[in-house]
Amino acid sequence: MNDRAARKQVLRRHFRQLRNAVEPAARRAMGQALRRSLGEAPALREARRLGAYWAFDGEPDLQPLLATRAAAGVGIALPVLDDDGDGRGPCLRWRQWRPEQPMQPNRHGIPEPVAAPE
Repeated sequence: MNDRAARKQVLRRHFRQLRNAVEPAARRAMGQALRRSLGEAPALREARRLGAYWAFDGEPDLQPLLATRAAAGVGIALPVLDDDGDGRGPCLRWRQWRPEQPMQPNRHGIPEPVAAPE
């Protein structure tokens, strides 16, 4: 592992510990406040396409907001880890997501859209 990857791993672990130290009820309330704030943001309300993430390991859950925006016709894309076959390891791609879309966990356990267009 190179120095940059090691530093990223340390930071990820640190922020995961901070997130998970927050009481579940407080974490839910913060997630609701974040969704409300984002939902009121003019840039998000006017967007035709959004790149987002699927909450994992204590991250704020944006799924209700994403479902609302998708129902309004906004194109939602979620990151997907993919091996591009060049031997350099996984690369990040974006795939379309809809609320009814099947998901499957990637190598880290994070749900990703299955069989969706990039």
